Amino acid sequence: MTQSIDFDAVNAAALRNGRSFVQDLIPGGKFRGLQYVVRNPKRDDQNPGSFSINYRSGVWKDFATGEGGGDFISLFAFVRGYSQSDAARELAQRFGVPFLKLNGSAAPKPLNRGFTEVAPKVYPWGENGPPHRDEIRRHVYRRDGVAVYIKIKRTTGGFLSWYRLLVDGKPTGWQAKKPEDYQAAPYVTADLDPFDSELRNDQLFWPEGEKDVDTLNKLNLPAFTFGGTGDGLPSNIDHYLKDRHIIILADNDEPGREHAEKKAAIAHNAGAASVRIVHFLELPSKNDVSDFIARGGTVEQLHERIDAAPIWLPPKDGAGPSADQQNPKSEIQHLISRCAADIPPEKINWLWPGRLARGKHTCIAGEPGTGKSQLSIAIIAAVTTGGEWPCGEGRSPLGNVIILNAEDGAADTIVPRALAAGADLKRIHIVSAVNDDTHRRAFNLQKDIEVLERKITEIGDVVLVIIDPVSSYLGKTDSHKNSEVRSVLEPLSEMAERTGVSILSITHFSKTGSNNTTKALHRFIGSIAFTGTPRFAFAVVEDADDEGRMLFLHAKNNLAAKPQGLAYRLEQCLVGEDIVASRVWWDTQPVTITANEALAAEASGTEAQTERAEAEELLRDFLSDGPRPVTEIEAEAKGAGISWRTVRRAQKALGIKPYRKAESGDGLGKAGRWYWSLQSSANDTKVAKSSYDGHDLDVATIGGSGHLRQNGGLS
Repeated sequence: MTQSIDFDAVNAAALRNGRSFVQDLIPGGKFRGLQYVVRNPKRDDQNPGSFSINYRSGVWKDFATGEGGGDFISLFAFVRGYSQSDAARELAQRFGVPFLKLNGSAAPKPLNRGFTEVAPKVYPWGENGPPHRDEIRRHVYRRDGVAVYIKIKRTTGGFLSWYRLLVDGKPTGWQAKKPEDYQAAPYVTADLDPFDSELRNDQLFWPEGEKDVDTLNKLNLPAFTFGGTGDGLPSNIDHYLKDRHIIILADNDEPGREHAEKKAAIAHNAGAASVRIVHFLELPSKNDVSDFIARGGTVEQLHERIDAAPIWLPPKDGAGPSADQQNPKSEIQHLISRCAADIPPEKINWLWPGRLARGKHTCIAGEPGTGKSQLSIAIIAAVTTGGEWPCGEGRSPLGNVIILNAEDGAADTIVPRALAAGADLKRIHIVSAVNDDTHRRAFNLQKDIEVLERKITEIGDVVLVIIDPVSSYLGKTDSHKNSEVRSVLEPLSEMAERTGVSILSITHFSKTGSNNTTKALHRFIGSIAFTGTPRFAFAVVEDADDEGRMLFLHAKNNLAAKPQGLAYRLEQCLVGEDIVASRVWWDTQPVTITANEALAAEASGTEAQTERAEAEELLRDFLSDGPRPVTEIEAEAKGAGISWRTVRRAQKALGIKPYRKAESGDGLGKAGRWYWSLQSSANDTKVAKSSYDGHDLDVATIGGSGHLRQNGGLS
């Protein structure tokens, strides 16, 4: 039995990801039916149209040159300048399918795969290669002082490669396809040649990308690369590595670490004097040494990591890497510090003095139905319009806002409330999901902070991110374990500091009971990390002496004087035909009561009222999708720790009328079950999402005999 390349399996795996595959390989195109039309990345193609790929079949063709192929393997080989077998090998690794298969024939499988071989066009450009056009940067690879390869990063995404054609050692032009006799040359800068004989005893840095070489050379550190993971590792490079002390700087992701291991094996086998791999595990995924330096890392700190990294040794008897190599964390177990004298002092940059600061995290907690979400919308309105804060607390800087809201609909709740509050909708961006190419999924703070940071950069001028409620975005984190919650919230705070945005997270109070306290910080649900990690924390408490009046009170502040207490009410107004939304209406005077005092007053006479409110919220949520059997409602209430007596009181308050439904036959006797269902009145346009949205639409929620506001206050 012999082994051959399983081209069919590899191509089938690529076809299953057809749309995302072609977009990732050649960005910037457009889909027209089953065709992906894009500029040919291997020639000076000005306009899309002649180069087309069928993402269902893999057939592709450039009608201008005649080049084309019958599957994604030949396309990948064409774009990357690979052989068919190398293309199949990399795609097999990418999609996690076997590269080889067993068969009974010793004859190798043909490698053409429908690829129409056309002699590549040669362009008579000089030493500098193609003219500069639509590019971010270019990197020139030289051999013996002569440019032989140019790698260009395009503004439309992706990279473009050009190879120097040499005839009898003399350059004759440039072409997009890698010549068969191409000999790899390292990328180095003109300012610092790491292969100068005077540097033969110095450490030689081998990062992944060309940008990293530029970064290191600016620090007077000799560095080179043959390209990143997508460029592969060339053969016949031993003479560059022999007798050198090689420092491999790994990118912080799994492909980067695997690439580093491969480079270490090549360097060791080439006779390097020593080999070490340095990791940057504290950085976000895909970051590298350039990011380490950009974040304030110094040459001294980099050398500390090198000294802490063990000498790389090949695995014994194929048993895999040593314990240290399997766990790269052991290589960087040292303290990272900065001298205080080297850190210039900075002032706090406030959005709302004493409450919201740029680069910091603020948390707000309260009972259900106290208007925390409406409060966040009031804050958004001030930020997106540069509006005034209540009670003479100044004016907000103008900026954009990102909202993550797991409980309210964008069209029927968030946008109407934003309109009611007077926000600028053009400055509000509502996150609905994360697209992983193959599927959509919910945003997750455990793994999507980097995605959020990219969105902040993409939108620009983002000053505030709302997370409501934060508990819905913790993934598999146990919200009651301090260490787990901190492991999620601390990277969020670090991201806020990097980007200069203010984070506002919303959470709930823990359930009241005999073991609870009236200390505000202890009432935040879950782990103490929910208040320990943010720099500011505020409690929203209903005024025990004035029904419908909410108190917005300080619970924690690490960076400023204790701010004054504020009060507000929730009111409803019309924002369109039959569209009613609630909004915050601030009291004109501050309050002097503290959060602990307000909670004590609430606890003295409102435990039963709070428990019923929780039961009402449970029924709204549980019955929001339609009628449910009473037996299921009882089980849900029991699981939530709410007595059935309280649930029955909530049922009456909501006007839920039980009815019997036939399960089979005529529905009589044991053949039927009792059901509960929310009943909307004839005047309501939607099922209420909170007690304030559920008021009669003809009466203002602040009580009394006030009339509805029409684009304004009470009339």
